[in-house]
Order: sequence, then structure tokens, then C-alpha cells
Amino acid sequence: MVVKVINRVSVKEKVGLDGTPFYYIELGKSGGRNLRVWVSEKLVKHDDKEKYVEFPMKAMIHITSRGNFVLKPDEDSTIIHILVPTGFRGDASIYPPESEEAEYKLINYRTGVYDLGPKGKVVKYSVYRSPRGRLGIDEGALVEVRAPFWLNWSRTGRLYGEPGIGLLLVRPDGTIEEFPGVKDPSELEEIKKEVKA
Repeated sequence: MVVKVINRVSVKEKVGLDGTPFYYIELGKSGGRNLRVWVSEKLVKHDDKEKYVEFPMKAMIHITSRGNFVLKPDEDSTIIHILVPTGFRGDASIYPPESEEAEYKLINYRTGVYDLGPKGKVVKYSVYRSPRGRLGIDEGALVEVRAPFWLNWSRTGRLYGEPGIGLLLVRPDGTIEEFPGVKDPSELEEIKKEVKA
């Protein structure tokens, strides 16, 4: 599998004036700054060493009126955390398939947030492999899934024969099915017809 599924992220903590703890995770860069995602205390787990969150999780991505992201418990949706690694000195991207682009509403171009209506949301961020990204820029995403949907991924750089494009089917049960080398869901239907013929 080319796309990496991230299962655990360390949680940081800030304390308010009244002593109330506020939990958050930092995920690479989004729109030129670190993407800070606030986390409900109900989702935070801890062991002897650290506090953390586990993915996939039964939660939703809430976007506040000021553009902050908050992970809140929700039994009707699942959040999956994925990362598309790039080749050496390349970059990576996660985006909607062309055939389904009309269903995907880009909420904020700068931060890369897609709203899929009743299907879910996608919040993208970049991970620099060096301070300025000259060694490569990976792309990650928090994916809120309420109903199955497709996502494309692409990557450039030195891939050493590995695929540079692919398709992901994300499901509400937290599973991901990957189709490397396939660009659109319609290609899979065409392949299915040919195999059965």
C-alpha cells in the first residue's frame, strides 16, 4: 500500500486561565502554518508515557466560525488519518476524482478543506521532509467519513518504479481500499466489465 494510514498521534496540552486543559494535535503545515486541530477530552487516551489519539475514531471534524478545527465524538462518522509519501524532491496531493468533482465543495483553498455534504469532509496538510521542503513535501489528510467515497492521490519525485497516481475508497467502518495506478472510479467499472466478459 502506497498511502500510509496513521493510527496514533501524540496530543499536546494548553491550560486556560481557569485551569481547564485544552488538548490539540499538530499536523504538518496547512496554508503556510502548522495545522492545529483541537481535540475533545473524551477522545484523548493516555498511557504511562504520553497522551494520544487513535485513528480511526468515531468522531466528526467541526469547523468553528473562526476557522479552527475541532475533533468531537460522533457515532455517525469515522475519522481516518492518511499520508501520501512523495518521492525524493517531489510533492504529493490528495484530491477528488474528476468524475465526482461536482460533489466535492472546496471550502477553503488556502487550507485545503473539502466538504462532501452528507458523505463527510477532508482536511489536508503538508509535511515538509526538510525545513523548506526541498527534499519533498508529503500530503496528509484527516478524512471524516459518513458514507463511502473516492479520493485520488498523486505524487512526484524519484519513485523507483512505484505508482505515481492512485485511487482510494474510504468507508465509514474505517477501512481504506487502494487502487494504485488507477485515476478514476469509471476505470474500475471498465476493468470489471472486461474481466467478466
